[in-house]
This record gives sequence, C-alpha cells and structure tokens, in this order.
Amino acid sequence: MTACGGAPASGAPDAGAADASTDVAPVGQLFFYRDHTTTPSHDYFSGSLPPSESSGCTPVIAGACERFACPLQLPESQSAGTLTLTTTAGTLTVDPKAQTQGGGGYLTNLTAPGFQSGDALGVAASGAAIDAFGPVQVTAPGAIDLVAPQATASIATGQDLVWTWSGGEPGATVVVQAIAATNGNAAVTVECTLAATAGTVTMPAALLAPLAGSQGQLGWGQLRSVVVVAGTYPIELGAAQLARANTTFTP
Repeated sequence: MTACGGAPASGAPDAGAADASTDVAPVGQLFFYRDHTTTPSHDYFSGSLPPSESSGCTPVIAGACERFACPLQLPESQSAGTLTLTTTAGTLTVDPKAQTQGGGGYLTNLTAPGFQSGDALGVAASGAAIDAFGPVQVTAPGAIDLVAPQATASIATGQDLVWTWSGGEPGATVVVQAIAATNGNAAVTVECTLAATAGTVTMPAALLAPLAGSQGQLGWGQLRSVVVVAGTYPIELGAAQLARANTTFTP
C-alpha cells in the first residue's frame, strides 16, 4: 500500500543504517505483501525506489488522511541492484525490472506461505544507482478484520466515510484507501494512515469528492515498517497484510 514519496533527504546517515524512528519521509518503498483479496491469499514482494525526477503527485492533507493524484505514467524507478530477501520459505534474490516493464522497480511472487504474523523478514541490496544497504529486518503483522464500510457496497462521496476494524496490533499501522480507477490523466487515491489500535478513522467527504462517478476499489491493511537510509535516500521497508474490494463511487 503505497503513497507518493517525498524529496531526498539531506545530511542523511551512512548507507545501511536502519532507523525505525527516522523523521524524514521515505522516497521509496519495498514491501512484503499478503493479499487476502482472493482465496488462497497471494504472497508477493513489490516496490520502487526513488525516481530520478519528481513523481508529479499532488497531495491534499486533512488530519490522518490525504488525497493524492498521480500521473498514470510515473517516472522510472532507480535501482539498488539485486535484492536478497529472507522469508519463511527461505532466501531468494530479485533483480530490478526493466524500465520498459512499468517503470522499473521490483516484483516477485513468494512461495506460499511467504510469511506469517510475527515472522522476521529481511532485505539487503547489492547497490547500484541507490547505495547498498542491509540486511534490514521487519516483523510481519497480522491481518485486520474490516467492520465497516461493507466491502461490496457503493460509496457515497458526498458524506464522510467512517472506517472501523478489529485486530489492530500495538506498534503497527493501518492504512485504508479509496482509489478511483482514473480521473482524467491521473489516478486518484484517498488514504488514511494511523495507529492500528485506533480501530476507526473518518475519511472526509471533501477528500472523496473528486472520486464521484468513478469505478474503483476500497483497500485496507495492517503493516509494520522500518526506514533504512541508503546514501541520501530514506527507503521504507515493510510487511503488510491487505485486502481490496471493487466499488462504485457515487455523488
């Protein structure tokens, strides 16, 4: 579950230093995912590193929530070379995708079960345009149970959307999303991020309004992550259990 990255950090620590309390916004994300949208779940690893140019995403922030509109064609991701992943099933290596395959980045399926709640998952990079880092470990979270909204319901964008869930873990984060398939030349996402134990968050109607009349998805998940600084780039490394459902956004 990703958002638009920020600008590269200045005066960052040496490559390979992992710091879960880093207060600089990550400009890249590398995540282990367990997707419960289908049965059985789909386990995979995916992410992208800082692009060589601005992403062009436009954020509007309201409390724990934000709306961002990103161009359908994002800038090419830079490479950190070969990644070595450590999972429940063992160790595997992942090379960056060719830039012609959707802007570069990394993507690979994980042998099931890729991970379970509480597993220690690791990532190390050999280095390229982005400096080498790791190995860095993150602890996999469990899945949350969505209470509201109903996963198959249409969503009225003219009123606030209240999300509630159970299963939030101390120290973990919950992300909930409303995603429009397209809006002109941009993909529009409304996303709220907060402590998993909060159990509820309200997505403001003012952020949802541009999604009216679109087909899209709801997304929800629980994650844990740390930040590693490779050279001048803070990169979020994490694990998430998530699910999605198709929906229609009505006025």
